[in-house]
Amino acid sequence: MMQHQLLVLAFFLVLLVLFYQIAVIFAPFLVPVLWAIIIARMTHGLYVKLVHLLRGRDALAAGLLTFAIMFLVIFPILSLPVLLVQETTIAYRVNPA
Repeated sequence: MMQHQLLVLAFFLVLLVLFYQIAVIFAPFLVPVLWAIIIARMTHGLYVKLVHLLRGRDALAAGLLTFAIMFLVIFPILSLPVLLVQETTIAYRVNPA
């Protein structure tokens, strides 16, 4: 009986190490996947209305919605650092240390 318990314990230890390795591999993808889920959940209703408006052309609706999200959400967020650098240089010129 002791050998069987030892074998079961070894199996679960190896399984635990494998789960840890899987978690390490997939950890960098967790935040982008969560953002994708959030954006998909928020825009699903608009997508359904857009498919209905475009008479069932779901690929066109998906493409239009993707470009709309890029222009309304992604580009303003990416332009924020540029604006911050410009404002910092202006503030430094006005009040040099």
